[in-house]
Amino acid sequence: MPRKSTNINAKNKFNLIVFIAIAVIIAATFFVDWQKIYVFFGLSETVNFAAGEGVSVHFIDVGQGDSALIITPEKSVLIDSGERDYATVVFNYLIAQNIAKLDYIIATHPHSDHIGGMSEIIDYFGASYIIMPKIPDELTPTTSAFMRLLGSIDDNSVELIYAKSGAIYDLGSGAEMEIIAPIDNAEYTGLNNYSVVVKFTHAGNSFLFTGDVESEAESDIADSGADITATVLAIAHHGSNSSSTSKFLGAVGGKYAVISVGSPNQYNHPRDETLARITNRNYEILRTDVHGNIVFDSTGAGLYVYVQKGT
Repeated sequence: MPRKSTNINAKNKFNLIVFIAIAVIIAATFFVDWQKIYVFFGLSETVNFAAGEGVSVHFIDVGQGDSALIITPEKSVLIDSGERDYATVVFNYLIAQNIAKLDYIIATHPHSDHIGGMSEIIDYFGASYIIMPKIPDELTPTTSAFMRLLGSIDDNSVELIYAKSGAIYDLGSGAEMEIIAPIDNAEYTGLNNYSVVVKFTHAGNSFLFTGDVESEAESDIADSGADITATVLAIAHHGSNSSSTSKFLGAVGGKYAVISVGSPNQYNHPRDETLARITNRNYEILRTDVHGNIVFDSTGAGLYVYVQKGT
């Protein structure tokens, strides 16, 4: 009899544990943001937001470079393409998203870690328009990456648009992108500050893409009167200490800060000082070297975050 009683008690304990576990799972389903759990632990979740199925923003892991993709049911926009060595990565990513032709390409500025693979992308996918900054003659590069890009633009009859602050482009489904910078008539001594800065908005969610702008251009942008508030801020210049000033971070007032960066890298990006400033402004930091591809799904119900490592 004692032995039988022991078995019954054990069974009751087991049932109680199962009950508690089920209750926790049910509660978690209602109260826990599972996407944040994926982000926090750096877990991989395979995601495919094929064109035509919704509005999404993708930060593609291209190492120590930049590349982002905006998809709406009607339009697609590629912002930068990383180094030439990563052209295949971007190529495969676009194929996975069922991109047949790009509507817009934005070349934020002609440094190879932003436009190195862009000629290959244009040659295969084509594009209706490419938006670039108007750069003073004395700063216009003659690098092979830039020359290849200009050649592909001509060969594929892509219409070149020079970025003009205040210009707005309708991307369908209630989504639009606005050119924030370069600020009209602003003059700088380096290419980084001429980066095209773009704000994308949809369903109450907003994204600010900043290229490699540094503190001087950031200050001009913050003082320009343009609405640069955003839910998601693409941190400029891979987290360099010459960018992401407290003034600019405060003006944006974002929730998420995305850093496109390779690890390790010779520049020690992102810099500790920059990370401290971002953290002090209460941004949640996401990094391509840590999380891989970072995807935001924008819906009328909110903004959902997915990470995809190792693809």
